[in-house]
Amino acid sequence: MKNRVLVVSIIIFIGLLVSACSPSHPIVGRWEYQSGDYVYFFGTSEIIEFKSDGTVIERDHEEEGKWTAVDGTLTVVSDWGGTDVFSYTIAGNTLTIIDRDFDTIIYRKR
Repeated sequence: MKNRVLVVSIIIFIGLLVSACSPSHPIVGRWEYQSGDYVYFFGTSEIIEFKSDGTVIERDHEEEGKWTAVDGTLTVVSDWGGTDVFSYTIAGNTLTIIDRDFDTIIYRKR
């Protein structure tokens, strides 16, 4: 019985260690407007912020939502219930977001 508790404790410890060391998504951080069109949810906000807890904030109007980003597709579900799906790329410190109307906005990581 003691061996099982020890093994389970070690497995839990390793799991916590691995999750604490895993890198965050490259979109996480504060981004500053560089150029581009008005895009859904973000508008032309001077600052947008993606947090590691899945929260996204458009700083001009303090609009918030939840984000997921997988394989070049960014989905934002706003606090008011709307869902927007974007294409995105990150190259170095540059984030490019393209909305469903093909409007494009470019941000640089701060």
